[in-house]
Amino acid sequence: MNKFLRKVIFHFTYPERKVKKLLRKYKKKKSILIQNKLRKKYNILIGTNAVIGSNLSIIHPMNIVIGRDVILGDNITIYHNVTIGQKNNQFPTIGNNVIIYPNSVIIGNINVGENSIIGAGSVVTKDVPSNSIVGGNPAKIINKNEKL
Repeated sequence: MNKFLRKVIFHFTYPERKVKKLLRKYKKKKSILIQNKLRKKYNILIGTNAVIGSNLSIIHPMNIVIGRDVILGDNITIYHNVTIGQKNNQFPTIGNNVIIYPNSVIIGNINVGENSIIGAGSVVTKDVPSNSIVGGNPAKIINKNEKL
């Protein structure tokens, strides 16, 4: 694998402006190739209009879906088998400093507050307040702490 593709495949820890600069440099044709590489090798699907903040960290890069109009804040950590997608053509907004553990599903027009943690296997269909831990199916608030 060439040096450029290696950089972009693991761009999740790069600042957003650096990734955009790389994509501009190699034009749209290369970005489609990169998107196909992510899809084929890691089964990672990122929607066309998704807004991704800086320092997105994907711990186990496999089986991740980020929907078309999803908004992700800064310093988000995503584990494997996570789906962030639509319900009735509405997409979620994820705040800064959020951790999303494996096998979680976040769908619909919801907001996940800053410094929140989504537990493994959770199905989130309602808003999550800032500084809280949610888990379960459907997700319920397990702990709310102003010091998280």
